[in-house]
Amino acid sequence: MPQQNTPMKRQFTTIDGRTVMSNLPQHWGGNDWKITGVDNPLPAGNYVQTEEGVWIPQKGSDDGAADVRLTGRNVEKIIIADGVAVTTAGTYTFTGDFTKYKKVLFFIRDTHDIKCQLSIRFQVHGTTFGEVYENDEWITLGRILKLSSSADIFLNTRFPFLSDLTLPNLRFDASYDEAPTSGALSITAFGVIN
Repeated sequence: MPQQNTPMKRQFTTIDGRTVMSNLPQHWGGNDWKITGVDNPLPAGNYVQTEEGVWIPQKGSDDGAADVRLTGRNVEKIIIADGVAVTTAGTYTFTGDFTKYKKVLFFIRDTHDIKCQLSIRFQVHGTTFGEVYENDEWITLGRILKLSSSADIFLNTRFPFLSDLTLPNLRFDASYDEAPTSGALSITAFGVIN
């Protein structure tokens, strides 16, 4: 800390015949005031705000890079179908429980040589997958997407409602009208934990 009786560096300038004193831009350099400039910039640092609103110095490495590691505390990777090679025509069902996530992002990759029809069905309030009776009518709890061969799709862009609701249990039905001869199906999700 600066000594109480160590004067700051000053500059005297004559303006309109009058001598005017001003303090130079400076910072404490350990033993004395150091004039700040191109060769001696102000000490600076990056600060980040905590969730409580307190500003703290940002952590980094010795070379000045910010510490941006992902800790994985709040996001989980969910494998729904992991490179499933379909070899016969028919419907293949995969399910997942997403009730512990506040947001889920879904990715599908289908490299089969035959086009797939993917349907996504919801299970709400203990209903069976498919439909629920509400306000004197049956409501279908599913969406259908026809995939082109070698599809690589971020499902949330095709079905925006997937990003906007707290997801219940989901069922993915991948249907093939003909038997694929090559390729595989993968469905992966990333969930932000409640």
